[in-house]
Amino acid sequence: MAIDVFILAAGLGTRLRPLTETVPKPLVEVAGKPLIEWNIELLQRNGFSRIIVNSFYLKNVLRQYLESRFGDSLDIVLVEEEELLGTGGGIKNIKKFLRNDNLLTINSDVVIDPKFDLNSFVKDHLEAGEERIATMLLRPDVNAASYGTIGVSRELKVVEFLQEKFREVDPDERLMYTGVQVLSKEVFNFMPEVSVFSITQDVYPKLLAEGREVGASKYTGYWNDAGTHERLAEADTYLRNASEPLG
Repeated sequence: MAIDVFILAAGLGTRLRPLTETVPKPLVEVAGKPLIEWNIELLQRNGFSRIIVNSFYLKNVLRQYLESRFGDSLDIVLVEEEELLGTGGGIKNIKKFLRNDNLLTINSDVVIDPKFDLNSFVKDHLEAGEERIATMLLRPDVNAASYGTIGVSRELKVVEFLQEKFREVDPDERLMYTGVQVLSKEVFNFMPEVSVFSITQDVYPKLLAEGREVGASKYTGYWNDAGTHERLAEADTYLRNASEPLG
C-alpha cells in the first residue's frame, strides 16, 4: 500500500533504569528480542520494507543495531534528533522523508499481538475517504482513564478527546490510545510552529475543533506499553507463551 511507516524510538526510558543506562529503550530485550524488533518484524510480516525510525538517547547504539540486524533486508531511514521533540515534533521532523500521502506510526515500546493485521487497519483508513484525516487504533481498558480516554460514536468516529467534547453526539464508548495511528499528510497543516509538542495533546484537539473527521479502529488483542519493569515482565511472559511460532 502507498503509505509511509514511522517508528517513534527517541524516548529516554527512565523508568526502565538501570536497563537503559547502557542501551536505549527500544533495544531493551523482551522475550529474547529488543522491543523495537518485535514491531519491525510485525511491519515486515505485513509487507512493509521501508521504515523511518527516529532516535535521540544513545543514538549511535540504535544505529549500529539497525544497520547490523536489518541493513540487508530493509530500507531503514534513521532520523537522529538533536533534542527530544515529543511525539508531534518527532513526526513533524520526518516530513521531508515521506513519499506518500498517509503515514502509519507506531511507538517502539508498544507490544501488541504479533499477528495483528496492520494492513486491514491501514485499509480502513484509506477507504474512509478524503474526509478522514486520521485514524487511531483504540482499545477498551479498565484503566483507560489513567491514560486519557477517547470517546467514540457508534460509527467509530472520535467525538470526545481527553475528556473534551467536540461533537453534539455522546460517546458510545470511551477507549484508550494504543500508540498506533494513521495520519493523512494534511495533518502537518495543523501542527504548531514550535518544534517540540505532542501529537495527542497539541494536534488532535485542533483537528477536532476544526471539524475534521478522526476515525477509530477498535483493537481487542494483547497490548502492553512496556515502560516499566513490571509491564516489561508481563510482555515477556505473553510473547514467550505465544501459541504458535511467529517465524
